[in-house]
Amino acid sequence: MSEPDRTAPRTHSADAKPRRMKNVFSNWSAFFFTAVVAFFLSPFVVRSLGDNAYGAWVLLSSLVGYMGLLDLGVRGAVTRYIAKFHAENNHQQSSRLATSAFIIFCIAGLLAILLAVLLA
Repeated sequence: MSEPDRTAPRTHSADAKPRRMKNVFSNWSAFFFTAVVAFFLSPFVVRSLGDNAYGAWVLLSSLVGYMGLLDLGVRGAVTRYIAKFHAENNHQQSSRLATSAFIIFCIAGLLAILLAVLLA
């Protein structure tokens, strides 16, 4: 049986807390900005499109949101492993992963287009 991995504990740099606070603020700002834009854009879209076209707009927006679930965690995994390979300075693995993810998303996009054509 192999011996467990005994790596040194991670040390936090002096600027970790300010950087973390900046990241949290940035994330919250983006969320708030998106909410404000959606709040003010909705009445404009309803007036501009009319009832029927607005219904189609909402339906398409909902479909796009649900299609985002079909990514099955690939985006999160790619983000995690690209960061891991970058930290390990393993650019070849990083490139292979990015290429594989691109191919997966291209195939998924083509399948979605095919399904849309068949259902139309």
